[in-house]
Amino acid sequence: MDYKTSPFVDKIIEIKTSKHIPDEVINDNLMIIEEFLQNHIKCTPGPMSDCQQLIAGEEERLAYENGYIYIRFNHCAHWLHDNKYYLLTRNFYMQIITF
Repeated sequence: MDYKTSPFVDKIIEIKTSKHIPDEVINDNLMIIEEFLQNHIKCTPGPMSDCQQLIAGEEERLAYENGYIYIRFNHCAHWLHDNKYYLLTRNFYMQIITF
């Protein structure tokens, strides 16, 4: 199957060019990409109670590593809004541990 016949061709081309992914990798992983694009919900900052993600606080993202495309989860904007001091405290404790 060729990604150029996909209903998401514009978004696939945008992903392909931003991450420098070869055509054959896109075509081999087309089902994963189409499923991601069909179900992806982009979060905007706000309270966690407004989160529409399948796993509240976790947003799906595409990752390209070692010639494969993965769906990865990262904290979404709602989680970051409710935990705005998380990175500060984590980095603070990591510095204490490394001394």
